[in-house]
Amino acid sequence: DANESKRPAKAVETKRSAPRKSAVLKTKFRSEEKDEESIEQRRKRHQEELAAQKQAEGLARFGDGVDHQTNQREEVFRKFESYKRDTALPKEVKDLKIIVDQKNESIILPVFGFAVPFHISALKNANKSEEGDYIYLRLNFLTPGQATGKKEDMPFDDPNANFIRAFTYRSTDPLLAEIYRKILDLKKSAAKKEAERKEMADLIEQDKLIELKGRRPTHRLPDVFVRPGLEGKRIPGELEIHENGLRYHSHRSSQKLDILFSNIRHLFFQPCDNELVVLLHMHLKNPVIHGKKKTKDIQFYREASDVQFDETGNRKRKFRYGDEDELGAEQEE
Repeated sequence: DANESKRPAKAVETKRSAPRKSAVLKTKFRSEEKDEESIEQRRKRHQEELAAQKQAEGLARFGDGVDHQTNQREEVFRKFESYKRDTALPKEVKDLKIIVDQKNESIILPVFGFAVPFHISALKNANKSEEGDYIYLRLNFLTPGQATGKKEDMPFDDPNANFIRAFTYRSTDPLLAEIYRKILDLKKSAAKKEAERKEMADLIEQDKLIELKGRRPTHRLPDVFVRPGLEGKRIPGELEIHENGLRYHSHRSSQKLDILFSNIRHLFFQPCDNELVVLLHMHLKNPVIHGKKKTKDIQFYREASDVQFDETGNRKRKFRYGDEDELGAEQEE
């Protein structure tokens, strides 16, 4: 009897666990099932269109390795050539000594009986240490794959090539300390030149200013100062309007500053209401060289309180403003 009572319970459990076919649909209408498929297809199609659009935008922005929005060019490995031929090497290489060539920005090192030149740009750093009577000079070079402290790795056209990481020279000659100082000076000057080159890389050559021929410009502002100043001095000049731009020239020097209308992005005018100066501020599209420096903002201004007159007296008192007491004392004497 116990076995018979267990059997129907198992049968009931199997019946409960078996999936039933239900007449209740997931959707309200049968037509919505087809719509779901079409929505999924439309979504996939739209995703493909968006992907193609993003790719086109990326190619337009980063074409030729340049970010056209920030004008930042991707890092490219620059090849340097210290000497084009063997005859260009200095004569001192016969002695197989370390030579610092300032003119060609290179270091010539003796390696296994050969004079091998290295451009200063390939040098990472140099270290000098002294142990007893010996002076150690270690030269570390830039190579791909090493930790330089920067996020980006140094690019190179052939990463599978062999590279020299470092050289160490030992000598009792105190001249090695002088060579170390020359290497540091050369490295510093090369880094300065490289920084200037990168700063001037985004400069665009402007068109020439078309001057008014046969006559002096009718629209001009005399006694105008410019910021940043020419040669670091505060010298007044004259601002003139020509056919396609402005020209500023100083009274005391031959320096000129030309700004084309096509290069001006924003132009601001500040009147001298509650201000000591009245100025024109120009924000340029492309930077220009002004006073040996690159700038995108230039101001022309005049001081509103540069001349003082005593309007209450006669003509003589106008030009002798503030000196009446001294003049009277001199006349009494």
